[in-house]
Amino acid sequence: MLSVNKVDFNHSVYKLKDFYRKLTVPQFTIVTGLIVIFLGTLVLSTPLCSSQNVGLWEAFFTSTSAITVTGLTVIDIGSDLTIFGQIFLAFMLLSGGLGLMAITTFLQGFVVKGAKLRTRLDKGKTLDEFGVGGIGRTFQSIAITAAIIISLGAFSKFSFD
Repeated sequence: MLSVNKVDFNHSVYKLKDFYRKLTVPQFTIVTGLIVIFLGTLVLSTPLCSSQNVGLWEAFFTSTSAITVTGLTVIDIGSDLTIFGQIFLAFMLLSGGLGLMAITTFLQGFVVKGAKLRTRLDKGKTLDEFGVGGIGRTFQSIAITAAIIISLGAFSKFSFD
């Protein structure tokens, strides 16, 4: 019985991977954002992350705000979230910011001054044909740059306080 469940699980994982590989970049961005918001809502609403003042709707609003980098909240983060909840929320804000930077970087490639329309259309066609497989190096560069800037900011904040 265990082997049957394992086979079913492996088949489901492969189907999910195949689904993700067929997505275009905009579709991938939306689906991934919705998944992160959903999981963030569930995690923020647990007692591990928050007090009883934080219900499912408050966690959903806070999670959506973090991923979309709007900074809005209907709770007092300092008192309604535990230390783990605050750290988790910070990582959600970071992932939303990195996503925004990645999207902006790709969009910039389409509107660069002096780029011919044909070049921009070829870039868009390539992204649509190959899905999200070609964005790894760009996102890695963005993540490394963000980590360096955040580290420098944290170092200066704690050094001069």
